[in-house]
Amino acid sequence: MSQFYEQQVPEEQISILKELLNQIKPRYAIEIGSWMGNTTWPIAEECERNGGFVVCVDTWEGNVGTHLEPIASTYDVFKMFRDNVKAKKPRNIIPIMTDSLNVHFFKHGFFDFAFLDGDHRYSHVKSDIEICWKALRKGGLICGHDMDVPTWDERWIEKDFVDGAHHGVIKAVTESFPDFSCHNPIWWRKK
Repeated sequence: MSQFYEQQVPEEQISILKELLNQIKPRYAIEIGSWMGNTTWPIAEECERNGGFVVCVDTWEGNVGTHLEPIASTYDVFKMFRDNVKAKKPRNIIPIMTDSLNVHFFKHGFFDFAFLDGDHRYSHVKSDIEICWKALRKGGLICGHDMDVPTWDERWIEKDFVDGAHHGVIKAVTESFPDFSCHNPIWWRKK
């Protein structure tokens, strides 16, 4: 099962994430889409250094219509997430097992950092951006994964991944932040 964990986000992309974390030095972070915890632990470690925590929102059921759904129906992905992050030793992770569309309860301006890698369909990404943007403090950073190419195909925005791109992610980020930064496939925007 470790192959699923290792392939979620490659090490060179984790390095970009760590650089962004180092710029912000967050105390409180939110991660939408934690899956096996590959991106959770660097966020948790940085928050722990600053006396805070990371809230992880995921269904741990895999994205609709992807190869992750059968994995989640065969294995206890949430247990693997817990085991993987426990192996890294951070004790400041608060998992919330739900669809991110259900998390409108976060206090505005509370979080320093938000990382989005949940459901890749446009309607979900757009909602995740809106929720996390409101929950970010001024000077905080929102970022995410899967900004594969600069343009999208409108036919595929409500699908996870088609023709080498996450069309919903690309459209939602581009519409929300005309001036975002990107080092493919990691994108970010400071508030």
